[in-house]
Amino acid sequence: MMFRARRCVFAEDLADATFERVVRKLTNLTLEFTGDPARYFYAVARKIYLEYQREITDAYWKSQRALTENSDNADLENRLEQLDEALSAIPKSDRELILKYYADSGKNKIIQRRALAEQFGIRPNTLRRRIFRIRKDLKKYMINNR
Repeated sequence: MMFRARRCVFAEDLADATFERVVRKLTNLTLEFTGDPARYFYAVARKIYLEYQREITDAYWKSQRALTENSDNADLENRLEQLDEALSAIPKSDRELILKYYADSGKNKIIQRRALAEQFGIRPNTLRRRIFRIRKDLKKYMINNR
């Protein structure tokens, strides 16, 4: 009755789980337990109800995460296609420069960017400004061609 009152979809299954759990503890309970057995059953049923609620909540959040991941993946694919189009729209020298600029990570990134600046005979700050302008052009292209 408790599970039905709390509008559980699987009230009978939860009641069965309560009885099974109490039966597993029955040998220890007959020796140690004093008091009203109905209260003990109610306490076990309440714990099972809390477990049931936790499972429902976990399932809900997992489904929500899966939905957002799927929509994020579709959005990411779309944005990557737009980026490819934008890269093909800019001059080849700018495209090669920006791809080299973002090629490495960590310590290699720093070394690569210094080498790029030396290769063009410019300071690292000037290289950063040039990359900034290229990124600005890419962003403008992506916004205008949505």
